[in-house]
Amino acid sequence: MLLDFKTLALMIVITSILYAITIAFFALQANQYKGIGLYMWGAICAAIGFLSAALYVQFPELLALRFISSGFLMLACYFYSLGITRFLDFTFNARWLWYFVISGLTVSCYFIFLKMDNVIVNIVVPVYGVIF
Repeated sequence: MLLDFKTLALMIVITSILYAITIAFFALQANQYKGIGLYMWGAICAAIGFLSAALYVQFPELLALRFISSGFLMLACYFYSLGITRFLDFTFNARWLWYFVISGLTVSCYFIFLKMDNVIVNIVVPVYGVIF
């Protein structure tokens, strides 16, 4: 059995959408826990990011889909980390997280629209996820 990238992308999209729905129901039912709502937004952003990445494979001429995919995956990392820190009741200044989001989006925008270098963009998003 041979699985190509399009099939794997579809599987990831379906899984992330189901995960986002599950976390959303959990956030609505167990709202006494801090950070679950932020984690839910991270799951929703990841689902949108994976969906736009799968659409970018089908329509590679639409560079905006590539930027939307990178942006939503970076926002997902932001919301995941913020939700986990709130759930664990850590206190820190979250302003530096926004600096990472803005810098990541700037680098992605530069290499998607101006330099047209997909290799750097494919490296930026996973490195960004590792930082968070």
